Amino acid sequence: MVSSLNWLWRLMGTAIGFSLFGIGALILALVCFPAINLFSPDDQQRKRRVKRLINITFRTFTAIVTGLRVFRVEFIGIEKLTQDRGTLIIANHPSLVDFVLLGSQVADCDCIVKQALWSNPFLKGVVRAADYLPNSTGPDMIELCRQRLHAGERLIVFPEGTRTDPGQPVRLNRGAANIAVRTCCPVRLVHIHCVPPVFTRNTPWYRIPPRTPHFRIEVGDKINPDQLIEQSASLAIAARTLSRTLEEQLNQPLFTTPESLGQTDALALQ
Repeated sequence: MVSSLNWLWRLMGTAIGFSLFGIGALILALVCFPAINLFSPDDQQRKRRVKRLINITFRTFTAIVTGLRVFRVEFIGIEKLTQDRGTLIIANHPSLVDFVLLGSQVADCDCIVKQALWSNPFLKGVVRAADYLPNSTGPDMIELCRQRLHAGERLIVFPEGTRTDPGQPVRLNRGAANIAVRTCCPVRLVHIHCVPPVFTRNTPWYRIPPRTPHFRIEVGDKINPDQLIEQSASLAIAARTLSRTLEEQLNQPLFTTPESLGQTDALALQ
């Protein structure tokens, strides 16, 4: 009986959370972003204000859904991301809310997102106002990434291209590694883990697990591709090697040891 009530409560909380997220996205696009455009003297200041507001929105959403016990979130080593500049942040992608959770902790960040979001009625206003990059390929895309990374921005990429099916190994596209080696920027690896899985690919929002999901987001060390580039016969080979290295690391267990888990409870959002 208690477990059934808990499930029903989390289902209601999920509906409330996603409804608020959609309504909030519309309010941002129709009210807040036009106001920012009106009172921002230049394009760079407008982008900074838009991204700060998005960060506040993501923080608010995360606080609401964790407060409703829809899921729990534990951040480990997140201070590394707040200190990074001009860094490519690469993460695996098990859940629909991965970018929201990361974006709630990292203000003023860029993201490469799938092209379909530019036609999403709820999110197209957000991705356009924030000037996120579509996941296209080619030299123009690499050059846009180079400009933003060399300007000191943090660029979040989910190189799987779509959410990973539960229980399946991480398989990375080579685009993120190509960006790293062709822009000579450092890479920060982020491992996102959720037990039991929730909001996965091809799963409707209302299909929630019988117990409360626990997200664990752990930030790893920074990887500098310079030595790899020097040792490789070409940038293509360097990108292939780096992509394989990142894939292997993301398929390993989380970076911390089991003995350290008890030390991270204070970081969990209950």
